[in-house]
Amino acid sequence: MSEAVFKRRLRKLSRLLEEKGYDAYVVNTPSSLYYFTGFRGLGSLLICPGESPLLIVPVLDSNKALDEAKGVEVATVPVGEKTIKRVVELLKERKCRRIGFERLSLSQSIFLRRRLRKRFIKEFDDIVWKLRKKKDEGEISLMKEAARLAIIGLQAAVGEARPGMTELELAAEIEYAMRSAGSERHAFDIIVVSGKRTSYPHACPSDKQLSVGEPVTVDLGAYYGGYCSDFTRTFWLEECPEEQEKAYRAVLSAYDSAFKKAREGVPANEIDRAAREKLGKLSRYFVHSLGHGVGIDVHEPPRISPTSKEVLDEGNIITIEPGIYVRGKYGIRVEDTVLILKDKAERLAEFTRELLVI
Repeated sequence: MSEAVFKRRLRKLSRLLEEKGYDAYVVNTPSSLYYFTGFRGLGSLLICPGESPLLIVPVLDSNKALDEAKGVEVATVPVGEKTIKRVVELLKERKCRRIGFERLSLSQSIFLRRRLRKRFIKEFDDIVWKLRKKKDEGEISLMKEAARLAIIGLQAAVGEARPGMTELELAAEIEYAMRSAGSERHAFDIIVVSGKRTSYPHACPSDKQLSVGEPVTVDLGAYYGGYCSDFTRTFWLEECPEEQEKAYRAVLSAYDSAFKKAREGVPANEIDRAAREKLGKLSRYFVHSLGHGVGIDVHEPPRISPTSKEVLDEGNIITIEPGIYVRGKYGIRVEDTVLILKDKAERLAEFTRELLVI
């Protein structure tokens, strides 16, 4: 992305700080550092309204920061010195009294309160997410490419899966396919589970062999240009038991109901409720939220859950992923990464959602 994009984001953040009455704000998470500067690494970004933003990094990362960071000045701390110490020195030099931090560890919080006595210090990240939740055209373009690469992974999954192959072997084929196509890494550890293990919503691939008549669930995401995607499909080898076919169609119906409801202005909890109501009695096996935001991190706000108080906005990118998990029997999940628009939701990439028996 161009330097102008990062400068625009930094100006917006600075305006939000002024509105809240803060003299300074410190961004600490790697994903937010990337969002505001283009730098991929560890450090702290000090923003004081009216002054140039300053990215503070360990000297180890100085060359990388100088090459990657845009719209900011770069300062380094020597070997053995903690970045937070330099941040404190700068806050004192600039006579900052009201200071916000995006995120702090316990040790950082204790250090700050000892060194910055008589100053107002607060940890909050709502202003960061106010900006990050709504994706701009450049971000959407990168995420569409990440989604396209994920589809290549799903194609590899259904193309390479066969009886006797282990879950680990299939995961390796998927990763190779996505990497070969241009994915910089996987957005999260690829999930490949089969048979009764599909009843685990999150599990690592194992040496269990794929078998005829058993479900296979593949959950994967590609990573491109600093952005993630997230997709899941469940399919069967050679035959699908009648009970599981009915369950799959129920999950797909829940997906369709939620997808049709998703658009700007709709409360996130209503989208979750639409899926659960469609599942009916099977909803007792739906043990997680319907979805979550996706971006630089694979799990971001907004959360699409029964208790969410958020309302969807144009430019949000979320997952829609209803699933059911019957202990000792099977699990089924259908998931896409979708863009929220004014009057509808749009999938970032397409892969069949029909029952797949390969």
